[in-house]
Parts: sequence; C-alpha cells; structure tokens
Amino acid sequence: MVDITIRGAGIFGLSIAWACACRGAAVRVVDPHGPMAGASGGLVGALAPHVPENWNPKKAFQLDSLLAAGRYWSDVADASGHDPGYVRSGRLQPIADAAALELARAREDTAKELWQDNARWTVTDTPTSK
Repeated sequence: MVDITIRGAGIFGLSIAWACACRGAAVRVVDPHGPMAGASGGLVGALAPHVPENWNPKKAFQLDSLLAAGRYWSDVADASGHDPGYVRSGRLQPIADAAALELARAREDTAKELWQDNARWTVTDTPTSK
C-alpha cells in the first residue's frame, strides 16, 4: 500500500518522492521511461535567485530553497551512496543592449543587500574574440 504516487521520475518527481519518504510516507514513482530519462527536454531542476527588484515572499522562498539545496543533495548522496550531480555553478546570461546592461548593473547592489553573502549578481565584461 502506498500513501502517495508520483508521476515522473525526473529531478522534481524524484525530489518530491525523496522528501515524502523522509517524512515517513510510502511512495511509488511511476515513469514509463525510467528515472532521469530526460522527458523534460530542458534544464529542469535549476534554481537561481529571482531578480532582486520588487522583492517579495515568493522570491525570498526561492532564495531560501536555493541555499538549502546543497545540504539537501548532500543528504541524498549520503543515503543513496550515489552522487546526484548537484553543483552550484552559477548562470551566464548575455546582455543584449545598453539598457539591459544598465539594469543588470543596478541589480548588483540590490542583490548584495538582499542576498548578503549567500549569492552574488555580478556583471562582467568579456573580451571580444579576434
């Protein structure tokens, strides 16, 4: 007998299954393609802090989730004996024009204030290739 059935064995489905099992639920995961078969077709499971302007409880919750992810995946590795491949690697985003560059630079200060030393918003110049 199961308490909960999760459809999908991608990063989110398996994470939900793990969280439920850790809380004592009997969990069944159903996915016709098997675990981590790539059904999402994209970069699912990626967490990044929201842009710092118009900060609200939802954005704060996502930041807290991002900051808790390292411990969460470490616990998964310890319990399973397998490296889940979690890495906090950052994100690169090209800036299209001067207005977007000005906005990105303004976000650096706000992000530092809101995120403190837990995450960074950094705008860098890249050299042009010859």
